Amino acid sequence: ARLFHRFGRGLFMLLSTLLLAVPVPALAAPGDLDPSFDGDGRVLTDFGNFEEAKALAVQPDGKVVAAGDTVSFATGNVESDVVLARYDRFGSLDTSFGNGGRVVTDFGRQERARALVVQPDGKLVAAIDPPSSNFDSFQVILARYNPDGSLDTSFGIGGVVVVDRVCCPNGLVRQPDGKLVVNASSLVRLNPDGTLDTSFGGDGVVF
Repeated sequence: ARLFHRFGRGLFMLLSTLLLAVPVPALAAPGDLDPSFDGDGRVLTDFGNFEEAKALAVQPDGKVVAAGDTVSFATGNVESDVVLARYDRFGSLDTSFGNGGRVVTDFGRQERARALVVQPDGKLVAAIDPPSSNFDSFQVILARYNPDGSLDTSFGIGGVVVVDRVCCPNGLVRQPDGKLVVNASSLVRLNPDGTLDTSFGGDGVVF
């Protein structure tokens, strides 16, 4: 009994020493960077060019999706494509999305994603600005992506909808009925399949 008592006491002292040696993180104050997100609260993702994130959405499962553009000067001309990146709750790229967590989409112009929404089914809709200096050629592009980052071919044509004579999208919301409203130089409302909602302003666009 004496040997057991000594062993038990020694074990308790050892565990106490180990517990005291474990560093206890200080409580983060409101507004501090969250160290549980990639270690320091910050994530940098390189697409190989010059990138900007202009929109952010959080999925119900806690994953974070950023959308923006990547700009290249490799050909001597400015080339801009839409990029999306998805991260898990801890800031690591989600490898189940696109190519290692990244998606790059070239619509044939200088495109820039400016707004993003997550649908309840996990699909992502991006409002995209292809710049133009001619009013008659002003357009807004909407693209819908499946949860794996591929374009959703059930939306518009091949996952893409182009709305003419509207420019500069800076907001996008999804109504409870699934319709999408784009805030741009004009308000635009689309049906869930990407067609213009003619019950809104007569043709889906309100100037």
